[in-house]
Amino acid sequence: MARNVCEVLLDVFANACESMRSFGNGDFLYDEADVLFAHGHRRVYEDGREYTEPKPPRLHARKRWTRVAQDEIHRRSLNVKLRDQQTVPLDEQGWEPMSKGASIAVKNDQIVKAG
Repeated sequence: MARNVCEVLLDVFANACESMRSFGNGDFLYDEADVLFAHGHRRVYEDGREYTEPKPPRLHARKRWTRVAQDEIHRRSLNVKLRDQQTVPLDEQGWEPMSKGASIAVKNDQIVKAG
């Protein structure tokens, strides 16, 4: 079965991120037209006045609906589905940690996971 371009690019992205891990901890976001690629590894957390050793999860993701400002031309508000990627959850609403070393591609609100 032929693979689509998104799957091929995800493999290239995941392999590049894996080779860059030897340089240290890091997250990577890459945008290619209509696809967002994300890679999470490990991060340092602030614990009071000290910092922890690097540990996963590095990136968190969530999918949510939100209402955007009223459209000045059509005089209406729009509901938009968003997918957020953050290094730490911004609130208690639906954040899921990425697995250590995971790479994903998001296209048309669908997640493709690296195999």
